[in-house]
Amino acid sequence: MLPGEPGAVDVLRDAFAAGLRGVKLHCHVQCFAADAPELNEIYETCVAFDRPLVMHAGREPASKAYKCDVYALCGVDRIERVLTAHPKLKLCVPHLGADEFDGYARLLESHDNLWLDTTMIAADYFPLKVPRRLFEVRPDRILYGTDFPNIPYAWDRELKQLLKMKFRDDVEAGIVGGNALRLYGAR
Repeated sequence: MLPGEPGAVDVLRDAFAAGLRGVKLHCHVQCFAADAPELNEIYETCVAFDRPLVMHAGREPASKAYKCDVYALCGVDRIERVLTAHPKLKLCVPHLGADEFDGYARLLESHDNLWLDTTMIAADYFPLKVPRRLFEVRPDRILYGTDFPNIPYAWDRELKQLLKMKFRDDVEAGIVGGNALRLYGAR
């Protein structure tokens, strides 16, 4: 399903009605910007069903294999426009919004409808320094994420790196599972 594709909203409604707990879109792979107008009906459908949307809308990890310029399509400013226009949309951005960590920390402070997941970034795989502050701004909005089995390292590397960060027990429990359960309405 692509945003703006005829029948996309009907497919999404049917899937939610059948029990789908959330949906993922990928700006890099599907070559669209998060603030593209054709996404509004997708956002509105997610809100109507109270389902979260995971959207790979951060600039990294980028690849020459993508058929579009991800730096032109992605950015914290575009996500801010989406969050502001759709304040009831539950939006999760993977990879902690890499590489605009400070901008995403700012958005976490001002938007209660934003979550970030750690996929690949907390694994210390990319040469990006993630500020600890990003985890401390809204620890209730950070999720352990993984692209398993499509990762170029051991399946538990991300989890081990997170546990090495020595969060308080309640924060750690939230990051490794509790926050996701709340986001997806499982708790």
